Amino acid sequence: MEIGYMARLIAIITTCIAAVIMVTAKVTISSKYDINKDVKFSIISALKYFLAANVIVFIYSTITLLISIIKKLKPINLLWIAIADLVAISMLLTGNGAASAVSAELENIDDGFARRVCSFYCRFCSQINASIGMSMVAAVLYVALIVLSLVIAYRRSRCASAC
Repeated sequence: MEIGYMARLIAIITTCIAAVIMVTAKVTISSKYDINKDVKFSIISALKYFLAANVIVFIYSTITLLISIIKKLKPINLLWIAIADLVAISMLLTGNGAASAVSAELENIDDGFARRVCSFYCRFCSQINASIGMSMVAAVLYVALIVLSLVIAYRRSRCASAC
């Protein structure tokens, strides 16, 4: 298996895992008046964006992996995939930034509610951080994929003009 296929497959797996971890991150907080409040990703818009970005990149990665396997891509097609990979990495990094800001705020805020979430229910914050970490791995893989696509496109175009 080619290294580009392997990197894209690992990116697919990591974005899927990041999305699953984020969806399952939930905690129920009980108050002294027996009122239960569920805290999950869907109440914070930045975490919704993070999830959407990972799902979109997951779908995009799956489609491009299948296209890459089915037909051998020409240098011009590799260039378009590299440009689309740049869009994918920008989505991942902006989603990671938004989720990281929420995570930092939840862990460092002096507000009573948020302090209770991360102090007493640290599993929720740990799941958010694990999801961000998996998404960051995918972002690093996309940087490698962009460089690899551009190098391959350059070598193929150079060989085609010299031959």
